Amino acid sequence: MVRLQEIWQIRLKDLIKKIFDELDVHIILATHSPYIFQALNNQDEEVIKLDRTKEFSKKIQYVFYNPKILPSVSLISYLAYGIPTDSLHNELYTELQIKEGINDITKMDNWFKDSLKGNVKKLKEFERTVEFKNKKIGDNVIEALPTYIRNAIHHGDETARQYKKADLQESIKILLKLLKKK
Repeated sequence: MVRLQEIWQIRLKDLIKKIFDELDVHIILATHSPYIFQALNNQDEEVIKLDRTKEFSKKIQYVFYNPKILPSVSLISYLAYGIPTDSLHNELYTELQIKEGINDITKMDNWFKDSLKGNVKKLKEFERTVEFKNKKIGDNVIEALPTYIRNAIHHGDETARQYKKADLQESIKILLKLLKKK
């Protein structure tokens, strides 16, 4: 196994492309490096995820409201390897806020509830006993799953707000689906 620093991984990809640029060939580069994925030129390069255990492949496409933004390592790691992270959740939540022009978290939560209404599988509401702002311990707070997880990440002192990896995964799926909508 050869281990290259991140910058050399990107340079190697670019060098291989430059060497074969004038030839009519397809280059297949097998890697686990999110840095190579992040440095892809979407005009003429693509990522295909292969899963030998399940015998399938699929083209990975990045979803952004602003196409000038490069995919983050968190997004690449999620799409290529199925790794959900708090940083990806924050990134997607913020991207959706920008897309919808909603800065206020309560208004964003209401937008989620309206957007996901009628589909119980997409809208998971959580009742938690938390203390914040004008809410006191003992008050029930009902939030859409993306807002609940966003608040748990941003307000770590609220120990009543806890979630599982499956909740994070589900919320990321919801955010990606909503970002794809036009």
